[in-house]
Amino acid sequence: MAGLCCIWRSTQLRQRERPAWLWIAIGFFIWAIAQAVFTWLSGNNWNLSPVADVSDLLFFEAEIPFLLAISNTYDAESRRGALYVNLFQAGVATVLTYIRIFRMTPSDSAIALYEIYWAECLLLAVAATIRLLTWSTQEERQRNRLLCATLWMYLPIEILLDYPSSAWLPPHGSILGMVSRLPKGGWFELLWSVPFLFMGLQALRAPIPTEVVKRRNLGNKAALLLRSLFPMIITCALFALAVSVAREHFYVGVVTILLLLIVQGLHSGVIQVSYLLGQANLLTKEKELKAVNLELERQSMLDPLTGIPNRRYFSEAFEAEWKRALRKNEPIAILMLDLDFFKGINDAHGHVYGDDCLVQITRALGGELHRGIDVVARYGGEEFIVLLPDTDLEGAGTVAAGLQSAVAKLGIVNKVSPFDQQLTVSIGIAALVPSAQMSRGELITHADRALYRAKREGRNRICWHEDSVVWETPGSVDDDIF
Repeated sequence: MAGLCCIWRSTQLRQRERPAWLWIAIGFFIWAIAQAVFTWLSGNNWNLSPVADVSDLLFFEAEIPFLLAISNTYDAESRRGALYVNLFQAGVATVLTYIRIFRMTPSDSAIALYEIYWAECLLLAVAATIRLLTWSTQEERQRNRLLCATLWMYLPIEILLDYPSSAWLPPHGSILGMVSRLPKGGWFELLWSVPFLFMGLQALRAPIPTEVVKRRNLGNKAALLLRSLFPMIITCALFALAVSVAREHFYVGVVTILLLLIVQGLHSGVIQVSYLLGQANLLTKEKELKAVNLELERQSMLDPLTGIPNRRYFSEAFEAEWKRALRKNEPIAILMLDLDFFKGINDAHGHVYGDDCLVQITRALGGELHRGIDVVARYGGEEFIVLLPDTDLEGAGTVAAGLQSAVAKLGIVNKVSPFDQQLTVSIGIAALVPSAQMSRGELITHADRALYRAKREGRNRICWHEDSVVWETPGSVDDDIF
């Protein structure tokens, strides 16, 4: 029943949490078979024979699945390679136990067999206790707690109720001596059921994790070392068993030890491959995440309608070019562009037409900038800004004239424009050689003031910021129109 409860619980868990519960269930089933064989062999005789029988082999074998459940870590669980290695080690343990019990010279006293079994149970309980320090998930922690409690509950019951034969009764004054002389078959025999009832009920009652498995971050180096060494417990136990067998079956022991070395290497290889694959997967995901972040960063720097840099991109580029111009003592120029009467386009032609106009103008402006260091960005609704590194006022004027001409060549219809119902542009220019006393904002302010002057004096013109001289293109219109 306890084994069936463990199997039921394993079906409620995620794949990686199942193997340990299945190993525990297998251990319970083997123990139940061993008890049934023991009862069948014993009949009505409750005193054990000093000669080992099949039930003794099965009782020893029942410990192996528990040991596998304890030694397996979260990194090895549900790994097919680790499962094959564990199954092979379980098979080796069965063969070695069979040789140790049935193919070696019997001990002087059958109590030696039970002392080994008790020592095995004690070591299993101690290993389960230490395993509590190295849990990775809450389910693993919960499972190890239950298994540890069950093993410590089973150990004293096993020692007190696994009666020795009359040939080697313990001393009268000892606890074992008193228990061994109690009437056999009494109600206290039901103590055998307590550990199994406890484990079965707790497997049913313990909460099933419903959220995504969260691994514990083991910052303690000692705990990390213990967790990495736990898969070797079963191998070390088999090594000790092989050494004991080698006393009478030398070649069997030596071959087994060599096999165990290979098996341990394979098991370590499985874990290492799993780790490397996990690291490679993480690196791949990290690269993909970086690519996505870079694309998002790029998208955040572009205007969604026109596809050219936005104000944020311009600010970063301007800051870098300002520092370079300051360091090299070079001029830097800014052009501020505003589409004349563009609000009237949206009102008269619709927003779709207005958006199409912006896209066409963007292409025209980009086609006039031939240097890779020049930047044109959408600064606002119908405003554009151009960054011209290493460019003086005269050079900026030449670029501005080209931009204005490119817009005029588009021949975009604007019914509210006084300039032959064609879309035009006003441009303000500012250029200077930066100094340590200046701020970047001054240059943009100068360009903005020049643009304001161009709009105030009639639009469809180019003005630069200068105290005494304003260079402009012809084509002004009366301010009353505005």
